[in-house]
Amino acid sequence: MNIRLLIPLAACVGLALAGCGTGEWDWNKASAANTLAAYQSFVQNHPNDKHADDARGRILALQDQQAWETAQKAASIEGYQGYLSSESGGSHAEQAQYEITARRRAAAWKALQSDVSAASLQSFLKQFPQGPEAVLARRQLRDFDYRVELADARNESSAEAKRARLQGRYGTLLHEVVVMAPKAPATGYRITSGLMSQATANSTCATLERSHQSCKLIQDPQTSG
Repeated sequence: MNIRLLIPLAACVGLALAGCGTGEWDWNKASAANTLAAYQSFVQNHPNDKHADDARGRILALQDQQAWETAQKAASIEGYQGYLSSESGGSHAEQAQYEITARRRAAAWKALQSDVSAASLQSFLKQFPQGPEAVLARRQLRDFDYRVELADARNESSAEAKRARLQGRYGTLLHEVVVMAPKAPATGYRITSGLMSQATANSTCATLERSHQSCKLIQDPQTSG
């Protein structure tokens, strides 16, 4: 064989082997460093290497972890929303959503404490049916089994007119005024407050009586158990 043909062939083989060796060497080096910069450098220098896809996967994983650590450090709704915006399909997406919901639920529960009523508790549970605050809300709601009866009426239109008048006058105190339909033909409509605890109902009735508004306590048959 012509030796002049072997020399270029040997040179090509040598260069190929050198390239393979460099790629493997750089991959081992990047793996040992295990940093974004190291993997990004590897992909830039060896975009078609057999380890390139693995490097890209590790880049995504490291970016995801860095974003999650940033969110945890912020420990806020905005921080976790930022994580979901940048890593919507990240491995911590479910946990981020949980943290957002937990913080919103805690804030809503704290705000509710300044104006606790059956209506506000029911509204809270509709929005947040799960979680430790929901357990407290259900427990508290069980104590709301009384109403303050304010008036009665023979027909629905008269009852609604009285309800509107009493709502306008005592709405701040009672939270809500409702019309209770008769349970039997011989009975009339009743205009009452929303559900309250017995202690609150007693206190509310005393306040109403000082305003010369008649009232009496009734226990709600649906919750008295």
